[in-house]
Amino acid sequence: MKTGSQAPEFTPSVIRGESTSDLPPVIVDTVSFSFPLSLIGHDRSNDDSPRWTASDAEIVEAFQSFMDDVFGRNVFTVDEKVRGGRNFFDAGCTFDGGFIAFGGNNRVPDGYGGHRIVEQRFQLYVDGDGCCRVPDWSRVHKKISQASIDCRITRADLAYDDHAGSRDVAHAIQLYKDGAFTGRGRPPKASYVDDFDSGKGKTLYIGNRANGKILRVYEKGRQLGDVASEWVRWELELHNRDREIPLDVLVSPQEFLAGSYPAMSWVSDIIQKISTGREKLKITYKKLVASARIQYGKLLHFGALQLGKSKEEMFHEIYKPGVPERLRWAADNHLLQRELGEEACFF
Repeated sequence: MKTGSQAPEFTPSVIRGESTSDLPPVIVDTVSFSFPLSLIGHDRSNDDSPRWTASDAEIVEAFQSFMDDVFGRNVFTVDEKVRGGRNFFDAGCTFDGGFIAFGGNNRVPDGYGGHRIVEQRFQLYVDGDGCCRVPDWSRVHKKISQASIDCRITRADLAYDDHAGSRDVAHAIQLYKDGAFTGRGRPPKASYVDDFDSGKGKTLYIGNRANGKILRVYEKGRQLGDVASEWVRWELELHNRDREIPLDVLVSPQEFLAGSYPAMSWVSDIIQKISTGREKLKITYKKLVASARIQYGKLLHFGALQLGKSKEEMFHEIYKPGVPERLRWAADNHLLQRELGEEACFF
């Protein structure tokens, strides 16, 4: 496999007589949201207790009302019983297409050794079957795009299904060998699971889930049990680790799948790329430094030149522990020390 830092030019090929204007459909296959708990009528922003004191019936009724409002009536039915939580939440309940988890998640690191209390949030996880039940993603997008709703997408799986097997796993492997998945810098990590023609299905993994992005190209039909199936799925799994996942992935999934790697440009004429949190952090930090230079640069120069103050004296005169509000998101995601290095200790 090629290990050079420069990817070759890659022009998507036309396969089996298809037209480059015939863009393939891309679906949202899994999505996980995070919402403030106050949206369902329980404001616990200053409460450090691990879970609600409300009855199960009241909790279920509140979540059902929320689901009906976001997805439409009769799309999902929330189970009547509240159970144990998952994903570090204290409690939860299921519905016919996923689960809701809530409670006990309002203590977060403050970025410099301690913890702070934040408003409680709940996780709404819609699995693949649940996504198939959603009649109108544009409705969902419109509902949660309202300024009053603080919604974060924490995971989104975007999938293209090639039922004819035109772009199979072998094709994806060759693209990787040709460097077509390499963007800026080194090629992404890749691993391959071979079924040795047993009929269970082969899978190529590109990227790293721990870094928030991984592409799977696998024989979906054979995975489901049809040993003769040609069905191949190209599936991108995104997490909000070091990146913000825009709500637009719900209505334009093909653009984000196309923007995931250069080799995926055949999916859409329009390409959307998600900037990572690392890039956002560095840009924001540089802007804050530039602003501080304009506001206080001359003051520091005057103190050093006219008053004879040392850099250390002036630093301690201005220094204040904490994290700037515009960098609070980075502190919550543990990005400061990892990305700014020694500069981060000044916060």
